[in-house]
Formats: sequence, structure tokens, C-alpha cells
Amino acid sequence: MRKRKVFSLLITLLIVLFFLYRIGDETGSSNFHFEEPWYLLVAFAAGIFAFLLYTASWYFILGHAGVSFKKLLLLNLMGSYVSISVNSALGTLIKCKYLGIGWVRSIGTSAMVAVFELLPGLFVLLLNGSWYAVPVVVLFLWAIFHEDSLYRVIAKPFELLRQEKFIEEFYSGWKLAKKGNLPAAFISTLVQVFFSSLALISTGRAFGWEFKLTSAFVAVLYSTVLGMIGTPGGVGGNELGIVLALDISGKAVGVAFLYKFLTQYVYIIPGAFVFYRVLSSQKSLLDE
Repeated sequence: MRKRKVFSLLITLLIVLFFLYRIGDETGSSNFHFEEPWYLLVAFAAGIFAFLLYTASWYFILGHAGVSFKKLLLLNLMGSYVSISVNSALGTLIKCKYLGIGWVRSIGTSAMVAVFELLPGLFVLLLNGSWYAVPVVVLFLWAIFHEDSLYRVIAKPFELLRQEKFIEEFYSGWKLAKKGNLPAAFISTLVQVFFSSLALISTGRAFGWEFKLTSAFVAVLYSTVLGMIGTPGGVGGNELGIVLALDISGKAVGVAFLYKFLTQYVYIIPGAFVFYRVLSSQKSLLDE
């Protein structure tokens, strides 16, 4: 176990070094340089606030079920490590496994958090006249305010596949999330997206590149969506979302990689330590 832990931590370090290499490679090949590097400190600080607010949104949803803020913080660190080093879906499943409410129910709860993360960017798209966002917003609002009627529609395919138990437990997790403080969770997530957007803007400013807050909101939306389906762990998907939203150029790629490093990839090392602490001493770490 110890040898595997040391080996995995070395792999983690190599992944971090690879990210730094990619950032240097992209910025170097794009022929642009730092103009106001102190903005990177702003981006890093904004990323920390965003991470804490993301954890807070989970707490507002699951605090009533006896899940502590500390446990959620540790699980989010652990999930970040697995998501980045292996796969984003697996990172979510690992986090759900240790929540203590059943992993399928946890996925249902996680879906609520994901919806809250996507809504701010979708609302910005609507304000910009991007009407293709309308069906998604309607679906999300339907799921939040009248999930019972939507469940009857969604459950049909699962019944045909004889997977009623899965969709029932998923729905149970969604209902559990609805018992939490949803207004506080949504506000927390909205401010989280704001800080993520601020981090992206600050990263761009470090290179003398400026863009609007609304553009950053959309970039965070695209990054989140593509990161969810990216492999491994959203690497490539996250950055592609930012590039598609802002500008298809070498500068955008460099800014995207550095932004994700400052706001997400830096957590891979503490996440690795949490992951192996949980494996070796699950009760003492998560249940204190």
C-alpha cells in the first residue's frame, strides 16, 4: 500500500509538472508575455474563494442530512484529485461513495449542484439573445420547481430497461437536495461562478488581455460542461470550453491552461494526500 501511495504521489507530481509545461509551451508559442503578473495572485485568491463557495453550496444542500462542511471540503479535494488524474466521472463517483447517503442518491444530489453551476451562464446566454439556451433553462427550472411531473417522464425509459431502482434512488437524492436550503445554495453557487469568472478575467489581465464579465460567465459555463465530459478529468475539455467562448487563438489556450491550473489543478496535490488518508484511515479523517 505504501509503495503504491508513493508511486501515485510521484505520478501526481508529474501531472502537475506536465500542466506547467503545457502552460509554458502554449504561452511561449503564442508570442505573448506577462504584462501585469500580479493579477495571477488575484486569480489564485478568487479560485480559492470559488472552491470554498462550491463546498458551501454542497453544505447548504446536505447540511440538514448531517454532512459537515469539513467532510465536504475534504471530499471535494479528494474528488478533484481523482477527476484530474483519472477521470471526472470517476472523481464524482468517489466523492459520492464517501458522502454516506448512498452513492446513487449522492449522484442525484450532485445533479442539483451541477444545475446550479450551469444556470448563471445560461441566464447570461439568454440575455445575450442565445435562444438555444431556452430549452435547457426550461428543463432545469422544471426539475427544480416541479420535479414530480418530470420524474414521471424520465422514469419511463428506465422502466423499459428494468432500471427502476437506479432512477428511484437518483430521484431520492434529488428530493433530499430539495430539503436543503436551496436559495442559499443557489446564491453561493452564483457567487462561486462570479469568482471563477473573476479569476479568468484576472488571468487574462496578467497578459494584457481584457474581456467582459458576461463573456467570462459564458466561458466558465462552457468549461464546466465540456469538463464534465472531458477525459481524463476534463483536461482539454475545460480549456476547450474557454477557448470556444472567448477566442480561438494561442493566447486563449495559454490563458485557459493557466486559469485552470490556478483554480483547479493546484488542488491535485492536497487532494492526493486526502485521498490516501481516506483510504488508510477513513473514519478518523471524514467522521471527526
